[in-house]
Amino acid sequence: MNKKKHKREIIFFQAAMTVVLCLALFGAMFYYSNTLKNELYEDSVEKLTEISEQNVEVLNTKIQAQIDAMAEIAARIAVPTDWDIPYTTYTLSQVMERYTFKSMGIVLPTGDAYLTNGAQLKITGESWEYMQPVFSGESVISNTAQGLDGSDIISIMTPVEKGGEVIAILMGTCSTDSIQEILDVSFFNGQGYSYIVRSDGRLITNSTFPTSFKDIDNIFDALKEADPSNIEECEKMERDMQFREEGYIRYRNNADYYMSYSEIGINDWYLLSVIPVSVIDSTRSGIMWSTYLLCAVICIVFILIIIHFTRLEKKKRIELQYILYVDPITKGYSYQRFCKEAREKLDTDSKDAAIVVLDIEKFKVINELFGYEDGDRVLCYIWSLIKDWMEEGEIYSRWTADRFSMLVFYEDDDSLAKRLNDLAEIIQNDKLDRRKGFVIRPAIGVYKAVSKEIDVQSMQNYASIAKNKIKGNAGGTCIAYYDDSYKKTILENKELEDKMVTALKNEEFTVFYQPKYDTVTKKLSGAEALIRWKNPDGTYTAPYKFIPIAEKNGFVLKLDKYIFRKVCEDQKRWLEEGKNVVPVSVNLSRQHLYNSAFVEDYQKMVEARELPISLVELEITESAMFENQDEFMSILDKLHKIGFKILMDDFGTGYSSLMMLKSLPIDVMKLDKSFVDDFNDEKGEKIISCVTQLAKSMHIEVTAEGVETEEQYQFMKKLGCDDIQGYYFAKPMPRDDFYKLL
Repeated sequence: MNKKKHKREIIFFQAAMTVVLCLALFGAMFYYSNTLKNELYEDSVEKLTEISEQNVEVLNTKIQAQIDAMAEIAARIAVPTDWDIPYTTYTLSQVMERYTFKSMGIVLPTGDAYLTNGAQLKITGESWEYMQPVFSGESVISNTAQGLDGSDIISIMTPVEKGGEVIAILMGTCSTDSIQEILDVSFFNGQGYSYIVRSDGRLITNSTFPTSFKDIDNIFDALKEADPSNIEECEKMERDMQFREEGYIRYRNNADYYMSYSEIGINDWYLLSVIPVSVIDSTRSGIMWSTYLLCAVICIVFILIIIHFTRLEKKKRIELQYILYVDPITKGYSYQRFCKEAREKLDTDSKDAAIVVLDIEKFKVINELFGYEDGDRVLCYIWSLIKDWMEEGEIYSRWTADRFSMLVFYEDDDSLAKRLNDLAEIIQNDKLDRRKGFVIRPAIGVYKAVSKEIDVQSMQNYASIAKNKIKGNAGGTCIAYYDDSYKKTILENKELEDKMVTALKNEEFTVFYQPKYDTVTKKLSGAEALIRWKNPDGTYTAPYKFIPIAEKNGFVLKLDKYIFRKVCEDQKRWLEEGKNVVPVSVNLSRQHLYNSAFVEDYQKMVEARELPISLVELEITESAMFENQDEFMSILDKLHKIGFKILMDDFGTGYSSLMMLKSLPIDVMKLDKSFVDDFNDEKGEKIISCVTQLAKSMHIEVTAEGVETEEQYQFMKKLGCDDIQGYYFAKPMPRDDFYKLL
């Protein structure tokens, strides 16, 4: 009996101990699962907060760039006394095209405001009070307001100072949509989105995300109306934002969401970053359900379960890291991860380092010809080539669009140059799809990290500056190294660009004439009008310095029209004086090919002076027809119908096709100097003879350019050229000197 009792006691004790052990182990695992759940939650919220802070930094950077641009413009338009309002607003309308302003304007100390859209306002009341800090020298950003076109805008106001005094306010307006576009970068696998609000909840910008609040004025009201359970959390956020504190809440709007709120540092604005709870819970639920199911087995395989869940936790953390740090197209490093790790490597590695930026020439053409899917395939292909080219310890990523960033280490300049040349050769020679026959050509910019303390983004910008200097340089080098001369060139070009408007207004641009002579009689038969920029001090700015800038920013259209008008005026004056006036040709920029409106303007300038249209000819370059062939041909037809004579300049510079002569409505072919230089070459002579005879058979006159010697003159005369232009007869000369030839 005692034995049975003792046995029962042992069994009971063992059972009790088993139960206690199981309960203890279950409790330990339950505690672990809860801890794991909280850690995953905190990690996700921390990532959300980090993203919010990154977005705040991006927003501040963009807005500060706008403020800096405004300050630069304000410094440029400051005048000592009275304002020439029409000219100032015209200047601003030209300037704002290079920035993202919706409109711009000047506010005078009297409260009178003049806008680039032609509106004139009187600023009074609260708006006037709001501007007073600007008159004290501060730059101010307004809250949202309704623009004249009914859209939501914000205004950036900066003082216009002269002699240490604020003489006006420069005001620029931006659409709130443009601010939201800065933040419309999805995160957490495309489920996260953002708002910008004031501390009282009023909306600055709304999100375009499908599940965001729509048509709301106040985020607090929207939260409370969405679900009664939001009230307590909403009141917490209201208190925090009232006292300029940051944090996050959980709310419900058909589904559950986390909302992080971070102070931007502009006015009382806050950035709200939102992520669905389901996105975070989806990564946690698998872990938690597995934990609960495995608790039944935990008494037997306790250690294995611990190992299992440790690994599982690590896997889920990697998945969360993947969302934030993997590029969605190449599946390699994201740009954020590249910047982070590049900074760490620059801080810890003593080797010489360089930031390399690479993009693809005319990548837009790839997307347009083959589609965006093939475009992404090209990006992945380039990424794989870079991956094979990189060495151990180096990192790389896709920066944006077709742009790649790399951090490389090198022993000396020669080894770096050889590696980069190898990379360029690999990309150009190893085609992605030989059936399509498209050669991929890279443009590579390099910044040697002489000072590793510079932030990675700035190094990339310097490398991009170098790259942009060679972008589009077909046939030339595809690698450029940054040095301070690039920055100096950019500043000089910017200064030159700013001076052009004033120079045109002051008529600093003048016409030079280069005579053309009849080949047989050696008599003056015409001239070509050339533009020159004479500075107030009597010196000249070389055309090669300002013409490319003018072509890039579109100012060349105004220069062309100006020169055409001046030639018309000269021809009219010389006719009235009874001179033997000869036709003068005026260059027509390829920029005109995108808008035929100039044809009517040119016709009116000739007709207004009652000038025979035969005395003003138009020159085009043959390369221009490859920009926009249909529009090109249409414009030439219109010019011909009016009566203009069309000359093709620089024939034979690399684009020429003899077959295209049958379809081009031109009257004169001007042979490039490269043809003339072949006067003592047997093959060259045969080619020129063939081209000349072909043109003659099609009733196209031939002019030889760049004739400098008696031998060249006799050569072109023998081949039957109609006219000669070049230093052999005369260099380009001022108007008065040409006048004497008449």
